[in-house]
Amino acid sequence: MRIPERVVIRYLGSVPNGWTEVFQNHSLQLGAAPDVPALIKACDDGARAIIVPFQNSQNSASQRDFVKINNAIGEHAANRGTLVIVAVANTAMLRNDLLWLTTATTDTNAREENYVRPYIKELDSPHPAAELAELCRRHHPGPQLNKNTAFKRKGMRTIPIPGETLLSRAFLDYSKLTVSPLHGGRSIAKDVWHVTARDGNRFAATPFVVKMGPLEIVETELNNFEDMIMDSVPFPYRPPTIKDRCVSGKTQRLLVTKFIADAVELEDYILKTEPTAAVNLLFDGPLSNWRKQSRPERMQLALEYAKHWVLPSLPADLANLNAAFLGAQRIVKDILDPSAMLKALNGLPKTRVRACRAHGDLHLRNIFVRQFSGEAMLIDFARCTGQAPSTFDPSTLDVALAFDLPSGQPNFTLEALGRLYSVPLLGTKHLVSGRYKHRLAAIKQVRKRAAELVVDTREYDISVACRLLWFSRKFKNPTTYFCANRIVKDLTKK
Repeated sequence: MRIPERVVIRYLGSVPNGWTEVFQNHSLQLGAAPDVPALIKACDDGARAIIVPFQNSQNSASQRDFVKINNAIGEHAANRGTLVIVAVANTAMLRNDLLWLTTATTDTNAREENYVRPYIKELDSPHPAAELAELCRRHHPGPQLNKNTAFKRKGMRTIPIPGETLLSRAFLDYSKLTVSPLHGGRSIAKDVWHVTARDGNRFAATPFVVKMGPLEIVETELNNFEDMIMDSVPFPYRPPTIKDRCVSGKTQRLLVTKFIADAVELEDYILKTEPTAAVNLLFDGPLSNWRKQSRPERMQLALEYAKHWVLPSLPADLANLNAAFLGAQRIVKDILDPSAMLKALNGLPKTRVRACRAHGDLHLRNIFVRQFSGEAMLIDFARCTGQAPSTFDPSTLDVALAFDLPSGQPNFTLEALGRLYSVPLLGTKHLVSGRYKHRLAAIKQVRKRAAELVVDTREYDISVACRLLWFSRKFKNPTTYFCANRIVKDLTKK
């Protein structure tokens, strides 16, 4: 996408003498905005930045005026990519002014990395205009608002704020967007859409998937993609990210990728198709490069999984296991409570492992299978990690195959789960497949491929126990807690 250069800067009130020429030397067009409505219009028209002068925080009228201005334009400007600069005059009260402005522009409902705030610039140099112009030039606003975008919604009444604003910027080069929700994922970013875009000549682009989420979360996924995915997972095994369209607002950012055509989620694929070949293609395709580069390590696995937020690391997280524990007590009385469970896992000795990069969230809805070739593709790299046991991803998928069932699908019986999750997990299991034959076939193949890098079979047992406890905490599931209890008790006997 070609993004037109945004060169307009607006100054609230009269522009100081000589400043217009200084900004012109930086290829910027500085002009006056007489009032707040003019600033709002400038943001809508694509202003790169707006400058709000501030004089004295000790004057209550100045304080009230600034708060009104900030409330009126702060979020509006940020959602349009416009930088807000608060220019503080160099007065005797400068330090007090800066402290007051910092407090006045702080969003007490959000962490600092999760929102865009005005840039407070003290004018304490001999050349304030040049400094402000350079600050405006360094800002990257992204595409401006397309005020003529026509939206068509399918399967949804409204698009959550600020979705329409961000989408109209992300697809500035298209005049009509059809937006429909995509359901089923576990991402922190809950708003995920299928988007088709058409231009004025009715040309339709291939579809996109757009995720809207908190700034920090989307930024992490974009960084993970660049640092750990782009050059290490071959292109056919992950959808391309279109970074120019990943625009930011005050608290939200878009993640835009191409839609995977002719592919279905692994969850749907295994309902109708024997999955052994697809599991092999997962290990031989998107995961292969990471696993080929594994290296030997000795790890205390419980500590490792706590570091990756799989096991509880805080008292509040530990309390989230109580519901699953109480439910599991109805299945069997002799069961470890959450504190004893964590103590037992933390008391296990270091284990020899092979360490490599991991996807970090390898459940069935983050794996797509091409219907004709059977090739596997991965999505959602927000939890990707550069160093983890080689069993990190396989154990995640193992537990998801057994417990993360689509609605209407029968659960495994306790008897079947008791056999499936008895140690050693990588040993031969004699299971009656019945209604879940495809899921059991997938689990069997996941364990077979996981075993290729396992040095000590206890590694897989511990990894699965940790994942079962994560599932227990996340979904308050007593059955996963029951299975984790069996594994941990057997491990501590040895």
